[in-house]
Amino acid sequence: MPFFLITFLISLFAIPLTWLTKNPIGITNIFQCIYQTAADRLVSQGLSIFAFAFFVYALLQSQTLQAFFASKRKWLEKRKYFAIGLITIIVALLSSNLSWFDEFVHFYPLVIPLMLALGFDIFSSILCLYGGSIAGLLGLMSSQRTEKWFVRTFGDAKDGFSYNGWAGIGFRLVSFALFVSIVILFNIWYCSRNKQKPLSKKNELIKEETPPPFNRTRKIILAVAGFFLLGSILAQVPWIAGKINESKLLEKISSKVSSEYEIEEEKEKHEGVGKIGKTEMFKAKESKEKYWGTFGEWGGMALDCWLIIGAIIICLLARQSIIGSLTTAVQNAVPLVLIYILSDVPAVIIAKSGISKSLAPKLLPKTISPFFKYKILFSIFGISLLANFFVASTGISAALVGALAPTLLAVSESTLVYASIFAWTATIFGMAFSPFNGILIASLEKGKTTYKQFIKRTWPLAVIMSLTLFGLLIFWTKFYIN
Repeated sequence: MPFFLITFLISLFAIPLTWLTKNPIGITNIFQCIYQTAADRLVSQGLSIFAFAFFVYALLQSQTLQAFFASKRKWLEKRKYFAIGLITIIVALLSSNLSWFDEFVHFYPLVIPLMLALGFDIFSSILCLYGGSIAGLLGLMSSQRTEKWFVRTFGDAKDGFSYNGWAGIGFRLVSFALFVSIVILFNIWYCSRNKQKPLSKKNELIKEETPPPFNRTRKIILAVAGFFLLGSILAQVPWIAGKINESKLLEKISSKVSSEYEIEEEKEKHEGVGKIGKTEMFKAKESKEKYWGTFGEWGGMALDCWLIIGAIIICLLARQSIIGSLTTAVQNAVPLVLIYILSDVPAVIIAKSGISKSLAPKLLPKTISPFFKYKILFSIFGISLLANFFVASTGISAALVGALAPTLLAVSESTLVYASIFAWTATIFGMAFSPFNGILIASLEKGKTTYKQFIKRTWPLAVIMSLTLFGLLIFWTKFYIN
């Protein structure tokens, strides 16, 4: 509750800033902004959060993964630190390529018992899941997500030159390798210093629960879950998504089983058709829309339906209640949806006021010195970092630095491209240790850790990552940005 109250108050504090613009926002208009943000988020992200949560909790309640790890316990105990590295790398890869972030909150019920079984404490699971996702996002690999971020921040300047999502891939690869390595090494260092001491059998008051057997049914469920999860990942690869969307497979299936297209008849008025008396003549036009939508983007209807079908099959195989799994999923997903809605409201308020557009003409420099690129790039980095520490929303960075697009383009195209990357890096790093980051708070709640304890344990990590990041930014600006 305190988190949602704080984010609401931040939104209220953002309103007076708009009174300095030509489009001031009234205090009571905050409810309209919340409604608009909720509508946009529920359509663009909320439904996918529910679908993914349904899939994950259907799998967790079947106890398939728990049984699988229990069967591999002896193997994992001999390779404890390898397990830490493997989990972190998998999380970082999913985060970097698919932009997973809140999705990992659902995996704590699985990873926490695994870490405890390996002799580590609960906090190590936070370093694996939350730390791995932050490291992956700092080295964002997805060309599609990178291009969408550029359009969101400096989209007005895109028409001035050719841009694609592979721009700056060298910086992103180096960032990924550096920060994933730092998080893994820090987690190993932390775990080596905070091993759980096993209780002696004489003093053990609570008997360890017998792990569920990894039987034939659970092996089938694991294979089905892997098929649907891997399918959802591959379906986001542009080349594979294009092949699936162009496939004529559904044409071979009876329409009584699955129709490929939804045909809508639209009536459009055309000039030259004329009138008969007072009756206007219209020409009918048919439009086709795919029932299943198109693949290629996380959060699209096609992938959501794919995960829901997978969840239902898992429930049927495990002979568990579909409604029960869905109810659990909704209960755990609703807070995440609310986090995204309330965190985005300040960005919506700033964007509606048009602060960026009003500032754009005033920010064009009269002369450009050799060191101007340092000044402008690190200004964007600083603004994004501070804004996201206090607001923790990617939208706030886009709303604040978008006005600098003409200035950046006046320096060079390379400066504009890397300004977008620097803004993204600062946005993620600003949120990483922010007390206003709802995903961090949700992760800490799952790991039974307070924010104060989190900072006390991770401040060395924050210092190391800060020094590495600033060093990388300075090096890249000097040698690679024209």
